[in-house]
Amino acid sequence: MTDFHVCPKALRTQANEIRYCSGHYNSSAQHIGEHRMGDYALGVFGRDIADVFNDVLADVHDKLMKGKVTIESAGNGLAACANIYESVDAAYYREFGYIDESVGY
Repeated sequence: MTDFHVCPKALRTQANEIRYCSGHYNSSAQHIGEHRMGDYALGVFGRDIADVFNDVLADVHDKLMKGKVTIESAGNGLAACANIYESVDAAYYREFGYIDESVGY
C-alpha cells in the first residue's frame, strides 16, 4: 500500500511561487504594451509594417495577460487546497488529542 501525505506548507509555498510567476507575466505584458511603434516610425511607406507590428504587440500583450490570469488562478487554487488540507489535518489532530486549544496548542 502506498502512503500518501500532503504537506500544506509545501503546497502554500508552491502557490506563492506560482503567483510570483504570474507577476512576471504581468510585468512582461506591461512592458510590451509600452512599446508601440509610431505610425510613421518607418516612414510613409512603412506605415503598414508599423500597423502589423502594433497588432502583433497587442496580441502578445493580451495573451500574456490571459496567461497571467490563468497562472494566478492556479496559484490561488493551490493555496485553497493547502487551506483545506490544513483544516482537515487540524480536525484530525484535535480529534486524536494532538491539538488542545484549551491549553494553547
